Amino acid sequence: MVSARVRTPYIGMPVFDGFQLPGAAGPIGAFAKTLRGMSPPPDRLSPCALDGAPVRPS
Repeated sequence: MVSARVRTPYIGMPVFDGFQLPGAAGPIGAFAKTLRGMSPPPDRLSPCALDGAPVRPS
């Protein structure tokens, strides 16, 4: 018997140091619509830096 493991897709939203919140909010909001009202959520969304370093908004 083979068991299938369901993986939750991970969506990374690339941001850079000094990014503006309104510029990131639009794309994040579009992906976040899929998370509303679903249990478990169909995907995970997280802002991330390309080099993995911490970033701060402007």
